[in-house]
Amino acid sequence: MFKGVELYFSEPICSCEEKDLSWSIPRDKSGKPCLRVSCTKCEVELNIPNEKFSAVFIFEKLYPADQKRVDEEAQADSDDNNNSDNSLSNN
Repeated sequence: MFKGVELYFSEPICSCEEKDLSWSIPRDKSGKPCLRVSCTKCEVELNIPNEKFSAVFIFEKLYPADQKRVDEEAQADSDDNNNSDNSLSNN
């Protein structure tokens, strides 16, 4: 079910020779989720506030309501294409 997470940074979070990082998404003092990345070697922690990061959830198999919406949109596009084909052939 779970395939993986990718985090992109512009530079290392510490001065260790090798990367050995872990991450979590705890809640900050106000209750909002934040991203915490830490080096397991030197124990440096980088806390990124909610306003500074975004997450996108991508699913190979959609939730039922999302699948229904995708199907409805595809049907509407198909209907639009059929209607435009018919109007071209009537000219």
